[in-house]
Amino acid sequence: MANPIKIIPFAIFMLFFGPIVEELGWRGFALDHLEKHYNWVVSSIVLAFFWSLWHLPLFFIEGTYQYGLLQKSYFYIFSYMIGMFIPTSIIMDWLYNKNNKSILSGVLFHFSMNFYGELIDIPNSLKYTVSIFITFIFAGIILMTYKRNINSSVEKKI
Repeated sequence: MANPIKIIPFAIFMLFFGPIVEELGWRGFALDHLEKHYNWVVSSIVLAFFWSLWHLPLFFIEGTYQYGLLQKSYFYIFSYMIGMFIPTSIIMDWLYNKNNKSILSGVLFHFSMNFYGELIDIPNSLKYTVSIFITFIFAGIILMTYKRNINSSVEKKI
């Protein structure tokens, strides 16, 4: 973004036409219903599947980040759907649950991913690789902590 003044309308657009609308549906509605039947990890994976399908059309809209990935290889569709949405869903669902089911936590995280992803001017393939690497690390830490907490609570019961 060459003109800094353009960041303000861009940020407002990115906030209202992505994170707020999506998080009301994904975290505020779907996740709560899924967690009535499954633990939060399974719910996150199921939610990630549907969330990724929601974003699938972006691969066919010229000018989007996803369209740029598709131009490199069809492999990016599958790896993007699995590599980005599962770990990101785990992170966002953990944040949502740890913040007393606050939609705001999901909105802010989602917004920051979208905003900084567009703000940082590096090649899409590098942005993609770095994003997947970082989200897998954080999701892995969350899952290891979750597993450790489950194991320690089972040991306390024994």
